[in-house]
Amino acid sequence: MELLLSNNRRWLFWGLLVSAIGILFHHAHQEGFFLDGYTYAVLGKNIAGSGNGLVPFYNKFVHTRFHDHIPFVFILEALFFKVFGVSYLTARVFIGLFSLALVLGIFVYLQHLKLYSQAFLSSFWLLASFPFLKQSRFPSPDIPLTFFSLVSVYAFYEAVRSGHRRYWFVASLALSFAMFSKGPMAVFVPITWSVYLFSLRDWKTLKSCRFWLALIGATSLFCVWPALLFYTHNEDIWFGYLNHTFLYSIKESRGLIHNDLGLYLKHLLLYCAPQVILGAFAVYRFFTSQRQDNFVQLNIIFVAVVLSLCSVMKFKYSHYIMPVYPSLAFLAACGMIELKDWNWNKVLLPITLVASLILVGIPVTSLNQRDEELLSIIKKLKTENINSKLDWINLRDAYGFWEISGLVAFELGTTVYPSEDKRISFVLANTLKTHRAIVVMNDSESIDSTSLRIVESLGQYSKKHIKAYIVEIIPDSF
Repeated sequence: MELLLSNNRRWLFWGLLVSAIGILFHHAHQEGFFLDGYTYAVLGKNIAGSGNGLVPFYNKFVHTRFHDHIPFVFILEALFFKVFGVSYLTARVFIGLFSLALVLGIFVYLQHLKLYSQAFLSSFWLLASFPFLKQSRFPSPDIPLTFFSLVSVYAFYEAVRSGHRRYWFVASLALSFAMFSKGPMAVFVPITWSVYLFSLRDWKTLKSCRFWLALIGATSLFCVWPALLFYTHNEDIWFGYLNHTFLYSIKESRGLIHNDLGLYLKHLLLYCAPQVILGAFAVYRFFTSQRQDNFVQLNIIFVAVVLSLCSVMKFKYSHYIMPVYPSLAFLAACGMIELKDWNWNKVLLPITLVASLILVGIPVTSLNQRDEELLSIIKKLKTENINSKLDWINLRDAYGFWEISGLVAFELGTTVYPSEDKRISFVLANTLKTHRAIVVMNDSESIDSTSLRIVESLGQYSKKHIKAYIVEIIPDSF
């Protein structure tokens, strides 16, 4: 590729690089994740510690054999942790590198296509997509899925455009990595390939051996995972994954009955209104103008495929449409060019640089708004050399189970057990393998002295109306 290679465009690349680093990694060392971030970070941490990537685990109480997601991304995260250590910083940098590769990759590839006006604007609108930035703040499979999906779509475009076999290989390999990242969500890619070829009436490519070998190769490589599970007698992970993904989530829609077909469009209009409006204008110009651009057509198809398939599903999460944001950003860039063919870079590059400097200086994600009480308890355990390897008891859901469970597992590597009964029995003590534990309870509750003996108070926290103690569990007398 003849990327960036004109001197008058290098400054754009370096300005984009500095801005993207500042925006994507601002205050990456801060403590606390979104709820799912704890889960994914814990899985990576445990794989790094155990060395078993085939069968990840969450803790001793729940997800002792985790099967909800394919472990590919968590294995990569574990390797990153092995090299750079386990921390909030490394967890965010790990996922942020995929986001950085997306931002820079779009710029470089559009330069390669000689779409110079759209190159920086596409990266700018991707960085201005709030849901994309939010997902870049904690480890999850959605950003890797987006990265590998985009690489596969771009490599496919190059394969069709140039006919080189190497691009078919890259497209197939990236598709397999997208499948490894999030299973059936990678179906967006081959459907986009097929619809694009159908729209061009390119029957020759659609029926070619290279097209079908790319699909078969990607599927065959993906099959290595279930083959290894069966070979190592861990087939329960495979069947659990199939049940959770295809039966519970797709077929049964996790119990939902009604389908809000316009939910994703409303979400995009709420958080990415400029991108949607400019992108819609680009689509309008594409269909009304005489000139046809195959690359614009490919991106329109990809956006339509992702949104239509995700909208049909009753069960919806905002991050399910994550692969749509790079193509939406490109269409927004095309809309700006159609609106006014002007050197937008002169205005927008300084804006991104200033925004990144502001984010570096001022934290947007505030520690005080997320799990402040739990982090205070953990800090007390560490600074006062109290045994931090004790398991925890979350009495009567005093704290959200997944929040407390994920934080404790990531910070301390210990387990949180729920208890609905104020009187904690010897059965639970046997489960804990110790007579001591840390109890988190509502500040209106009182300790049952026949079941527990307070060893030390870990403080009372008015914001969440909780208090915590180290307790000794008194066995039931029979």
